[in-house]
Amino acid sequence: MRYIFLTILVVLLVCCRHDNKKATKIKPAITGGENVAFNKKEDAVFVTQKNTEYPKISGVYLLKALEEINCPFWITIQNKNDSLYYSFFKENKIVKKGILIKSKNNGDVYLNFSKEFTGIYSKNEITIQNYGNSTNEYERIPYCDFKYLNLVKNEKITAFNLEYYNDKGYYLEQSGLYKEAIYLLEKIIENFPDRTVAYINLGDAYWGLGKKKHAKKAYLVYVEQMTSKNKKEKIPKRVLERTK
Repeated sequence: MRYIFLTILVVLLVCCRHDNKKATKIKPAITGGENVAFNKKEDAVFVTQKNTEYPKISGVYLLKALEEINCPFWITIQNKNDSLYYSFFKENKIVKKGILIKSKNNGDVYLNFSKEFTGIYSKNEITIQNYGNSTNEYERIPYCDFKYLNLVKNEKITAFNLEYYNDKGYYLEQSGLYKEAIYLLEKIIENFPDRTVAYINLGDAYWGLGKKKHAKKAYLVYVEQMTSKNKKEKIPKRVLERTK
């Protein structure tokens, strides 16, 4: 009888120790808020942050062509290794760069520029309040006259704003923002395939990225269109050298 009692006691102690191990097993804290993916493996939790909105936010944001008369301001946003970076332009020059932080509040998406001020993002449009009032004075973009700046990512390219967008594509290429330049110039060519100057700008942007085959393809279209317009003598030497 004593042997049976001791056996039962040992079994109970072993079970209790096993349960305590389970209770004290710590799982990693879940961080990152939205878009968190869970993968279970041997009772452990692995967390993966999926920034699915970053590619959507990335791009070139421009004011409407008429608004630029009093506000030569525009923005590019890049996604690098799941982090966002912005560049502020004044006409064709970068005047400010920094880290962009995305957050949400009551369903609204906010973009924080270098922790200095915030814009609201919605459906490929960024709205920035440029200055305050008499009780709360501030100024975000001093060379703009508008109180609210509405910058659009995917505004339709038309004959009216074609030159405006082409200039922006050229400025991006000259600033070394080749991917953004390609994005804009490809849209121009898609809508206006006879826009000859866009092909040389596109070729230069691809060349800057080291994609020489793509560059050559764009250059060859440029050469073809320039030749058909009897302007072969105006083709830059670099284009001829890069298409050999």
